[in-house]
Amino acid sequence: MPHTHLSFATLTQLHPRIVCMTVNEGIELDVDQCREYEDWRCDNVRQSYGLLLDKSSSFSWSYEAQQWLVRAPSLAVMAVLSYTRMSDLSFEVLKSIPGRGDRPMALFHNRANAMHWLYQQLECADQSRFFREASQIILPSA
Repeated sequence: MPHTHLSFATLTQLHPRIVCMTVNEGIELDVDQCREYEDWRCDNVRQSYGLLLDKSSSFSWSYEAQQWLVRAPSLAVMAVLSYTRMSDLSFEVLKSIPGRGDRPMALFHNRANAMHWLYQQLECADQSRFFREASQIILPSA
């Protein structure tokens, strides 16, 4: 299955308006760094406008997505990247959870399409700059 591998260093460089989360985030932290990373991740998502949740073939992504929708009140829009039909079914359940409000959500099987949709929803004025930066930060699927 295709999979995105992000290091802690690249996660901290992501565009401030959009946060990307993966099922296995590729984080290699020592004990002292773990707490710092968790604090950063929670704060960063809470203050973000958009979330791209890349859960690949995982069956646990819908639960995590629910948690972010509840915990991140400023989150305006969410895109979910998945490569399985099973996730299509999970997405229907996800759309109906309490606390989702009117925030747009969409399911994608292609990362570029997901990013494009997120930025259309957020009315980003400088998409070309973002895509240049994202291509250097988000590693291609293995």
